[in-house]
Amino acid sequence: MHSKKLVFGLSAACLTLCALTSARAAVGDLWRSQGKLNALIWLIPDHAPARLERAAAGDIERAAELAPARSAAVLALAMAAESRGDFSAARRHLDEALRRDATFRPRWALINFLMRRGDVPAVLSSSAAAAAMYEGDLTALFDLCLRTGAPLDRIYRGIVPVKPKAQQEYLQLLMRRNKQIEAMPAALRLADLAHPGDRETLFDLCDQLLSAGEGTKAAQLWKAVPRFTSGAGRCLDWKQQPVDGITIVETSESVLRMDLSGRQPQSAAVVRRSMVVQPGHSYHLRTVTGREESVKKAIEWRWNGVAVGTGGQNDIEVEATRQICELELVIRRLPGDQAAEGLLEITNIELAPKASALAASAP
Repeated sequence: MHSKKLVFGLSAACLTLCALTSARAAVGDLWRSQGKLNALIWLIPDHAPARLERAAAGDIERAAELAPARSAAVLALAMAAESRGDFSAARRHLDEALRRDATFRPRWALINFLMRRGDVPAVLSSSAAAAAMYEGDLTALFDLCLRTGAPLDRIYRGIVPVKPKAQQEYLQLLMRRNKQIEAMPAALRLADLAHPGDRETLFDLCDQLLSAGEGTKAAQLWKAVPRFTSGAGRCLDWKQQPVDGITIVETSESVLRMDLSGRQPQSAAVVRRSMVVQPGHSYHLRTVTGREESVKKAIEWRWNGVAVGTGGQNDIEVEATRQICELELVIRRLPGDQAAEGLLEITNIELAPKASALAASAP
């Protein structure tokens, strides 16, 4: 009987203690949300977050003692030491934070401290370890590494993880800094990983390379993503120009199909495409065109804006005056003729170097 009373008494005491503890914690949370830090610390002297937030004399040191497994208070000590010029103490606190906390936060604090101290080798080595363990957005870390002035190849090879997300973040950062050539290793790696979500970024870079006159690099990137070669008017794909009376049925690297209604304008450029060539060399533009003569007569090929072939010509010689040339298909109507009507099919489209050009470039 006595034992039962003792058990009930202890249970009641435990419940009362738990209730008081919960009430105390609830009051503490309320006071903290209201900024009543002095009252909260009076109620709960060992409340480390409140002491860290109040930051009165001795608070941060006490918070560091109360939360030995957390780095926030130690990082605050490091910041305070650095602000008063005690860099040795700041570094000791940062190292202590690293020992306490295996997350990214203390590593990021250390990297920024090293950057402010101008210790580039230490920044890069610490960044490599931080990037390898962090799963969040690494853009800020990559940006800091770029600001060291270290060679971009060293940063890329030594710090950027071989993960699609990290490669994407680094690539986009370089693109924003107009470093398209330097972005190529990350772009080619991303292309090799071939995630569909990356296609727009790769097309953006390809377009930027073309705009910068870097045709060889653009072609290299385009070929690296064969599953994305239908780029919907991007980079080295056919770019469509909407024309009344003409419906584009199909475009691919070597095929053009369109339906002519007979109500199209007298002359209209329908599709164009950037071609990467070798300046000073001659090329053959070879095609196979459907048999309907009335439709064939509507064809005009333009090379850099100049008409170079008409009708059903299947072998047209063109000159490469620059690395990136524009090939354009125009549908036109000759004076006195009816507008062409029917399916226009051009297949086996190929731009091949002239034999003499191949011989001249042979080793």
